[in-house]
Formats: sequence, C-alpha cells, structure tokens
Amino acid sequence: MLVFDREGYSIEFFEYLTEQRIAFCTYRKNVKEDWGEEEFADYEVITPDGETQIIQLAERQTILFGKKEKDKKQKEITVREIRKKTASGHQTAIITTNKILTVVKIALFMFARWGQENFFKYMVESFGIDSITSYIKNFIPDTSSVINPRYRELDRQHKTLSATINKKKIKYAGITLQNKEMSEKEIQRYTKNKNDMKLEIEDLEKQRTAVIEAKKKTGKKILFMDLDENQKFDTSVNERKFFLDTIKIIAYRAESALCNIIKKKMSSPEQARTLIRKLYASDADIETDLTNNLLIVKIHGTNH
Repeated sequence: MLVFDREGYSIEFFEYLTEQRIAFCTYRKNVKEDWGEEEFADYEVITPDGETQIIQLAERQTILFGKKEKDKKQKEITVREIRKKTASGHQTAIITTNKILTVVKIALFMFARWGQENFFKYMVESFGIDSITSYIKNFIPDTSSVINPRYRELDRQHKTLSATINKKKIKYAGITLQNKEMSEKEIQRYTKNKNDMKLEIEDLEKQRTAVIEAKKKTGKKILFMDLDENQKFDTSVNERKFFLDTIKIIAYRAESALCNIIKKKMSSPEQARTLIRKLYASDADIETDLTNNLLIVKIHGTNH
C-alpha cells in the first residue's frame, strides 16, 4: 500500500494503482460536508511510544469521480472513506482501497505519514542526505517530458486568485450594519464599502476565469527540446548520490532497529536516538565470536 499526501491525489493515478494491484491511502480533496455525530465511535489505539489514546473514527463507502473528458466515459473509483474527528469537531477525511486493514490501522498509517517529514529532517541533520556528493550532472534527453513553465505559472496565478477571492468574500460577509440607528452618512459609507468590495470580487473572479481558460489551452507537459534556452536545466541527481543516499538510509534503518530494542527499557523512550548517537561517537573494541556466530562491540568510557 502506498501512503501519500494530497499532492498525489488523482483519479487517473488511483485507477493505475488499482490495475497494478497496489492499494493506496491518502487524504480526500474537496470535502464539502461533515458526517453526523452518531456515525463516530471511540477506538483505543497505542502510539509508537506505547501510549494509549482514544480516537473517534467513522467509515463509509464512497465513489470518487474524475473530470469528464469529451467523448469519454467519466472515470470513477470506489474507496473506503474514513473520518477522524478531533476534540474541536474538525473532521479529517482519509480514503483508501485497502480492504484488509482495520479502520484503526488505516488511520494510524495515514497520520504516521508525518514520519516521512521527520525522517528527511533527521537525515538532513544527522546523515547529510542533501549534501552534494558530486558535481557531475546528468543531462536531460530532448524527448523527455517536463512541466510546462507557462502552465506552472498559470496554475500559481489560479491558486493565488482563488485564495484572494475567498479572503475577500469572508471580509465582504463581515461588512454589516452595526445597528439600526446609524446616521445617513454612516449608511452611505456602509453601502459604498459593500459595493466597492463586490466590484473588487467580481473583477478578481473575471481574472480567475481568464486564467482557467488559459490553463485549458496550455499543455501541462512539454518536451524538453521545446523549452526556451533560459528555461533548460541539468539534473544534479546522479548514480553516485543515489548510491551514497542508499548507504545513509541503510544506516538510518540500522539505527532505528537499535532504538526500537533499547527504548523499551528506557524511562524516556524519546531519548533512544540520542543515546545511540553517543554510542556511535564513542571508541569501541570490535571482536568476533566465531563459535556463537556473534559480533561483539565493547564501548569505551560508558556504563551502557
């Protein structure tokens, strides 16, 4: 099962994964209404640190529809939709095609996705995974498909205008008569503010409509050879970096395995990595026990 953020949300991608017999789990986009309180039930979960928590979850079967293309059947896919309700009443919607895992497991997998950000942050700080290992660059073939810079710019404008319009509409709704006994001058000022804001919103909506139409006429992808010379680039990702990053990830997984062993016996499990890093930096004797097939590491200058 692949677990990813909303950036990977695509009905076409979901269909492809399903055809490849790969389940997915992600957040749902465009959630328009909350579910009823009666649908939620309490579930007991145990966090990776061993804490017991009670969370509220609900589940439905949902059909997702893709964009209807001209002269083509509208794409759709059936998923499990799981909602987690917080103490404040906010509902987070998760969708998945995994039919085996329990509702609790699905929720835990989705929210554990934050571990990816934590992983890369830790790898940058402790393993230097973003460091330059070589100045050798791989050249991109002319026939490679890349994001069209024009489409990217239009998409940025679309998002910016939509965010601005939403803020303006909220502000527009907040412009109200303070009381019924306002003076004529105050009423005129109120009316002018409402009209000015309305005209501003209408103008922004016209701009957004123009950008949307331009996006429809602009291809999302473009061949590398068709880019302007000042837009072309080389990729710095190369085999040497892939190889060294793989070694770093293996080292991280080894560190994680040791942490999982020792943190069960520590009064503060969150300090496991700190202890392991101190041990790594210590002098040690390495001995082999061929009889028992063991590798013995004797750490100097520590009681651990």
